[in-house]
Amino acid sequence: MTHLRNAVFCWGLLLFAASPAVSADGDQVDLASVYMNEAVAGGHQIRLTGELGGTGELQLDPNRCGVDEFGNLTFCTRMAARPVPVKFELLKQNKIAGLFLYAIKGEGLRETLRLVVPENNEGNYRLVAMTDGKVTRVVTLEGGRKREANEGQPENGSNCDPLSRTVDGTTATAKVTAQKNGKGFVLTVSGKKPSISTVVTLSPVRYIAQPDFWEIPVLDCRTGDIGLPAIGNYEVTLELDSTLGKKGIEVVWADGKRERIEIESK
Repeated sequence: MTHLRNAVFCWGLLLFAASPAVSADGDQVDLASVYMNEAVAGGHQIRLTGELGGTGELQLDPNRCGVDEFGNLTFCTRMAARPVPVKFELLKQNKIAGLFLYAIKGEGLRETLRLVVPENNEGNYRLVAMTDGKVTRVVTLEGGRKREANEGQPENGSNCDPLSRTVDGTTATAKVTAQKNGKGFVLTVSGKKPSISTVVTLSPVRYIAQPDFWEIPVLDCRTGDIGLPAIGNYEVTLELDSTLGKKGIEVVWADGKRERIEIESK
């Protein structure tokens, strides 16, 4: 009987280890640390963005800050943050714990850095700093990841391009208001578009798990190959029931312009 139990246990382990995990390669990450009194790789605050299995950017903020009893920053020095181009390379996977371990490679980094990524975005992201092969710091990162392949195209399959925030000298505006019934919020974006024959669409990114700020790209969509060149106005709205981040939303335009709007959920 003992041999039978052991055999069943071993087969269970083999089947569990052989079960495929969802790959994180190709997912986009946007992660940030809280303020740290002791710097990691020269940064008291760290932001990490980019594509897992690809390239990204590590921003190291060297500024020292004062902190009150609630943990809020009271003042900070004003030195420029140092952006470092990096590559994310998958080193190993812990199937039992559901974790991926990525190397963060970039020129001039003071320490060896690793990124711990939870499978399916469930769990904490961690930045691991190492010196001479030994772990010296582990920092929890806030934020999440998204699947870029689902971004930027509405469901109707129209031919869409990201829209610039400023068109014909007019800068688009974005505002969030509460629904009249008090249940939920509505995003309204208005501005100008380069053609009166196109339709402006708000196309929220699809996330694996709720991020801090939900990205909502502004797209200029057309059904044909030719659009009338006359400048037109637009105003579009989007209910934020299922596209609201933990802290709010971030409206994204083509010209690198972004606007974060913090929303207090009741």
